[in-house]
Amino acid sequence: MQERDLKALLTLQVVARTGGFAAAARELGSTRAAVSRVIAEAERRTGVRLCHRTTRQVSLTEAAIALLQAAEAPLQAMQSAWAALPDAQGAFRGTIRVSATHGFARAFVLPVVLRYRALHPEVRFELRLSDAIDDLVARSLDVAVRLGTLPDSSLVARTLGRIAVQAVAAPSLARTWRRAPRSLEDMAGRPVIVFQSPGSGVPRHWQVRSPGSAEPATWAPDTPALAIDSIEGVVDLARAGAGIASAPRYLVEDDLARGRLVRVLDTLAFVGPELHLCTAHRTLVPPRVRGFVAMLTEAIRPALA
Repeated sequence: MQERDLKALLTLQVVARTGGFAAAARELGSTRAAVSRVIAEAERRTGVRLCHRTTRQVSLTEAAIALLQAAEAPLQAMQSAWAALPDAQGAFRGTIRVSATHGFARAFVLPVVLRYRALHPEVRFELRLSDAIDDLVARSLDVAVRLGTLPDSSLVARTLGRIAVQAVAAPSLARTWRRAPRSLEDMAGRPVIVFQSPGSGVPRHWQVRSPGSAEPATWAPDTPALAIDSIEGVVDLARAGAGIASAPRYLVEDDLARGRLVRVLDTLAFVGPELHLCTAHRTLVPPRVRGFVAMLTEAIRPALA
C-alpha cells in the first residue's frame, strides 16, 4: 500500500464518521477542498466512486462502505502496533525533525527542545529554521510551526490561535512627533517599516480593529520607508529609529520593558497572523512526537492574542 492510499483510506474513514467534507476537514485540521481532492484522486486511481456528492451532503457509496469494513481490522492492527513501540511504554527514543521560522524557534522551539531533551535524553532533534512553507512528507519532517495562511498541501494543520501583535517605535523617533498617532489616519506621512513574506516578497498588511468595530480594517502605507523579509529585521530597524513597525509581542516585549521601544496606536487592537502546528499525519504520529507537540503547544500559548 502506498502512502497516498493510506491517506485516502484514513480520510474516507473521517468523512464517514463526520458525514461531510467540511466536518472532516475541521477534524483533520485541513480544508474542505483538500479533503475533496484526496477522495477525488482515490476515485480516479481506482475507477470506483467512493462518495455521492450533493450541494447539501456527502454520503458513502456501497463500495466505500465495503472498503472501510474490510480495512477496519488492518487499521486497528496498525494502531496496536504503534502502541506497542518502546515510545508508548515511556522509553522515548529516536529522532524528531522540526521546522520553524527563525524568530519563533529562538523564542519558543529551542527552549522546549532543551526541556524535552532533559526529560528524554535518548530523543535527538534535527531543527530546520526557515520562513518558507515546507512539505513535511517531502522533507521527512515530523513537526512544523508556521504563521499566516497555509496553502493547500499535505500538511495536517492545527490552528492554535493568532499571534499577539503590537505597533512600536523607538523613543528617539517618538520624541520628534508633535503628536503621537492615535488612528490609522494619523499614520499618513509617517515612516513605516513593512514586513514582506519571504520568497514571494508580498508585503504583509496590517489588520487593525478600532474600538467598537466588529471587523478589522486592512491598512498599508502608500510608500513604506523600508521593506524587509525578516521579522527580526523589522524589529532591529524599529529599534534603530527607522520607522514605526508592527511586530509580534514576543519579539518586542523585552525591548518595551527596557525602554528600547515604545507602544504606538495603543488604542487599536492589532490582529496577528494565525499560528499553525503542522504534522504529516493526524493519527499515525509516534508518541515521542505527540509528547513534544503537547509541550510545545503549552509553551506557545502565552504568545497568542
